[in-house]
Amino acid sequence: MIKINLLPVKEAKRRKQMLLFVYIGLVAVVLMAGMAWFWWVQYQKVNDLNVLIQKVDEESKGYEGKIQEIKDLQLKETALESFRSVIKSIYDDQKTVLGALDQMAQDLPDDVWLNNTEQGQDKDSNLLTIKGDSLSQASIQLLANRMRKPGGFLTDPIVQEITVRQNAGSFNGSVYTFTLKVKMGGSK
Repeated sequence: MIKINLLPVKEAKRRKQMLLFVYIGLVAVVLMAGMAWFWWVQYQKVNDLNVLIQKVDEESKGYEGKIQEIKDLQLKETALESFRSVIKSIYDDQKTVLGALDQMAQDLPDDVWLNNTEQGQDKDSNLLTIKGDSLSQASIQLLANRMRKPGGFLTDPIVQEITVRQNAGSFNGSVYTFTLKVKMGGSK
């Protein structure tokens, strides 16, 4: 009979199993180390981002003053823009009034003189009330007709009142006192 020693075969089989367990253990350790390393990298990224967020928050707090300055400057710019529009409006009104006065000076007949000019009577800023004297009624009508010329600063002249008074001085004629209302704003 032949005797076969089965121990080395079992021993070899056990060694193979042991080697397989060692390999599986090594693979498990390498995988766990890889997972631990990946987790550590992600953890560091989260910490770095949190630190960066804190720095950005601190920096943004420093900008709050600058943001308030910008808002204040925008409010000032709005106020200046409104002031500029008021100044432009005043300038346009002034240009109209000066143009109207210039036209009146050019249209004034020789025997008519003005005593008073008032703008904005009856709460109409475009209404000009002119008071003056003349040596004849025809000169007053001539002044009103000259003010009607197209393209001028004055329109719709209305002779509102004419009174006659005798002059007691060296002049022996009548003096006509008149009030004339005129709209301003023809050409600009």
